[in-house]
Amino acid sequence: MSTHTEEDLRRDACRLVSAMRRSMRPGLRWYGVEDSIHGVPLLGLTDLDATQNEKPDASGLAGCLLHDVGTRLAHSARVARQVDRVRHLLDGRWKAVISDAAWLHDVGYSPRIACTGFHPLDGARWLRDRDWSDEICRLVAWHSAAGVEGALRGLDQELTVEFERPPEVATNALTWADLTSSPQGEPWSVGRRIDDILRRYPAESIEHRAIANAAPTLWHASRDIQSRLALETGVA
Repeated sequence: MSTHTEEDLRRDACRLVSAMRRSMRPGLRWYGVEDSIHGVPLLGLTDLDATQNEKPDASGLAGCLLHDVGTRLAHSARVARQVDRVRHLLDGRWKAVISDAAWLHDVGYSPRIACTGFHPLDGARWLRDRDWSDEICRLVAWHSAAGVEGALRGLDQELTVEFERPPEVATNALTWADLTSSPQGEPWSVGRRIDDILRRYPAESIEHRAIANAAPTLWHASRDIQSRLALETGVA
């Protein structure tokens, strides 16, 4: 008797679909196949590639993928604005890509992309398969203490193997921007944001447990960026 659970089958399907995506020629549509494998969508995942000759910019891609996913697009736009306040703290290539990473950090919530249910990994894989830069994919994969949730979902090894951790200051900058942006795209304090997440998700949910466990890391990241900004302005 097979001991595979539905979650195991879905996870295997995610790996299969990801491999199929990478093996396809750019712009190729899939016809005559099932809509999904154990709930992992096939059709629709290549539509964006097939209907555009050039890769859209980050804000345009976020608009395509998140416009109908609650308030994720408004939140991502605010995160991008917040990142613009701190991108000068970063070096070279990270300074150049963090605005794009901010726009794209939540694309893994899109039903066209969602595969494992772990949005940082789903988003980073999808972007990697479409030749977005390594730095952007790494920031998306590791934003806002993603490793904590990955461990709760049993996906931490895949996250670590597939995407190298970005420099701490780059991850902290994106995390700070995420935590100072409300779900509706308003500027919020870090404390209010963390409290809101804990309130919205049931105590037994992975999301709630992940944020509760990651709170010290999230506060450390945010205080690091706030301290750097304070040093520039002379405010203690």
